[in-house]
Amino acid sequence: YNIDQTSSHSLKNNDIPNELPMLHNWLSKTFKLYPIIYKFYFLPPKTSMKPHIDHRGSYRIPWGLNIPVANANCAKLCFYDCPEENIKTKIVGRHIAYAAPMDPTKMTLLNSYVVDAPCILRTDVMHDAINNSETLTRIMFLLRWNDSRKYEDLLI
Repeated sequence: YNIDQTSSHSLKNNDIPNELPMLHNWLSKTFKLYPIIYKFYFLPPKTSMKPHIDHRGSYRIPWGLNIPVANANCAKLCFYDCPEENIKTKIVGRHIAYAAPMDPTKMTLLNSYVVDAPCILRTDVMHDAINNSETLTRIMFLLRWNDSRKYEDLLI
């Protein structure tokens, strides 16, 4: 994996039992459904993601589970208020869509967090991540479900 540039690496659903058996066992005891997306996300030093809303449109995923893997304490996750008229939905492939601000200067910072422990977060609110480290790449493991229900409804 190239951790010197902002990038991601996805795992296939059928790889999880063999590659991450403890995670697979925990998921089977915790959730009624398995995630459809398992992705390592690399955020190099002094970089940031562009503000976005995950999977907007008919393929809506309003929340996700982020698990810090490395160097999470040097980055922050920011949430923004963004007027609806400032949001443009972008289609990638046949079903995956995300949204981004047309003019980032029209967003207002709501809050920022250091995600240094596994957490469930809203992915249907405009957000980005900023790595403030001079030398360390932040690595986060993202899990997403293909279900628009509240996460509480998917817990066993």
